[in-house]
Amino acid sequence: MVPTIDVPKPVFVVWLCLLGTAWMTDYIINIDEEHQET
Repeated sequence: MVPTIDVPKPVFVVWLCLLGTAWMTDYIINIDEEHQET
């Protein structure tokens, strides 16, 4: 009865995964840069 809630769910999950991946990539890059400076 409420398709507006059923549709964004997979989209939100994919967006959350992409956001998490981007955050982890930036986090790893920052650690790698700090490691190179030392």
